[in-house]
Amino acid sequence: MGKFNIKSLIAKHAIIFSSTDSEISIHIFMEPFIYQEQILIPTIRLDNIDLPSIKLCDLANSSFTFTQGDIDGSIYLNGAHHPVDVLGLSFILTRQNQLTVLVKGIYDFEHEGFDDLLSEAFVLNTLLSSCDVNEH
Repeated sequence: MGKFNIKSLIAKHAIIFSSTDSEISIHIFMEPFIYQEQILIPTIRLDNIDLPSIKLCDLANSSFTFTQGDIDGSIYLNGAHHPVDVLGLSFILTRQNQLTVLVKGIYDFEHEGFDDLLSEAFVLNTLLSSCDVNEH
């Protein structure tokens, strides 16, 4: 059985939303992959994000930097929630008038122990959608 390959974590789509208490979250859905003869479809959850809005038009062409611990982030793999530290979010308007989010951060696989992996830096880029249906 081979070790987990970090390159298996490929972003497919992201959704930004706020809960009833105005907490902003982004969920990043990953491409399915096979690990230890199982199909995994992980999601990165980012909560408590300090952003000015969840409206895509307000976020277009803006970037935000964070320090470790500013955002509550995790990814569930191999029976454990592994911390995800986000260091930067950039919202990029495409030529097709869609918004993508570029996420720079660190997976902390050392926290729960996973295939002898330690902290792994990553950069993900994917299409972003909003669940906001309010007009104001």
